[in-house]
Amino acid sequence: MKHYRQMIPMAVLVAIIAVTSACASNTSVQRDPIRPVSDCMDLSRSHEVYTLSNKALIVKTGPKYYRVDLATDCGVLNSATLKFKVAEDKRDMQRMCGELGDQVINTNGVHCDVQKVTIIDKEQFKQLEEQSRAR
Repeated sequence: MKHYRQMIPMAVLVAIIAVTSACASNTSVQRDPIRPVSDCMDLSRSHEVYTLSNKALIVKTGPKYYRVDLATDCGVLNSATLKFKVAEDKRDMQRMCGELGDQVINTNGVHCDVQKVTIIDKEQFKQLEEQSRAR
């Protein structure tokens, strides 16, 4: 009987560890910032922004095109009023690469973490722009 009592707490402990590990892996964000930094989104240039959803937008800066995915739903993303906040170490260059600390500030002033910035080509941009306009 004593052996049975020790097994129950051990099973509970194993279950707790398994659940905790699963939760931790779901909340960790894989960061793969753009390199070299010269390829990052240059916010010092004029740019066009189109909203794809409350978690994604596309940006054209000069001859380059980007998709910006946010870590969470950011609420109202009005392309005319949203702002970009660059990670502290890239602030002097005004380049958004998808670094920890990059953020989009929505219409209501809510800061939303950028999960990833991806370089896309002109054709992808045009297709996504059409989807954005159809929203």
